[in-house]
Amino acid sequence: MKRAIGAVIVGWSSGLDIAESGFKGHSQLLASACSFPGMPRAKATKYPIHPMKTEDSTTPFALNLRAASFGLLLTVLTLLFGQGLGVAFGLNEDALKSRIKSDAAAVRETAYRGDDAAMKAVTDKSWAYLQRAHLHAGSMGTTALGLIILVCLLGISRQVAMGLSLALGTGGLGYSIYWLWAGFRAPGLGSTGAAKESLAWLAVPSSGIFVLATVVVLVVLAGSLLARRSSR
Repeated sequence: MKRAIGAVIVGWSSGLDIAESGFKGHSQLLASACSFPGMPRAKATKYPIHPMKTEDSTTPFALNLRAASFGLLLTVLTLLFGQGLGVAFGLNEDALKSRIKSDAAAVRETAYRGDDAAMKAVTDKSWAYLQRAHLHAGSMGTTALGLIILVCLLGISRQVAMGLSLALGTGGLGYSIYWLWAGFRAPGLGSTGAAKESLAWLAVPSSGIFVLATVVVLVVLAGSLLARRSSR
């Protein structure tokens, strides 16, 4: 029995050796079949494993964007202000017009001296002022957002990026509020001109800093383009 078992074990080991040698032979045959004449054989090399690189948060664009965050916040508020007015116009246009007319009717005898034509002209223009607030918020908010991102991409100092973003965000929001406020004040004052004059303290600075900031962005952009051309 022991001899029989030993013979089986010896035979099984011999079978494994034959199978292993056959596998190596087939592998060498396959490698030789896939190789071309004159082609060097590939050598196994060890490549070091490098850690995954993450985005650098200290780039000039990232730093400028962080410095301009408050201006960007004002810009987004301007966009939301314009969108909110659009929603209000769509849902409560009749209610808004009724309020304007009721404010004018309350001072019909004093501010308009009983002139219905003059009162209608003021109420119609007041409604146009409300629409201007909606349009200015959308256009100035979008312009400010694009200019702020452009300023951050130019790689200027963080102080300049912060100042320009604040000027653009504050100017756009302030000027949009000005038109809305003037539209609601005009019927009670009896004149759209009087309403605009009473809010000149808001209209002039807000529009002025927005235009000035836009000019500064243009100058910075032109200087950056000229500097790149001269460096070539």
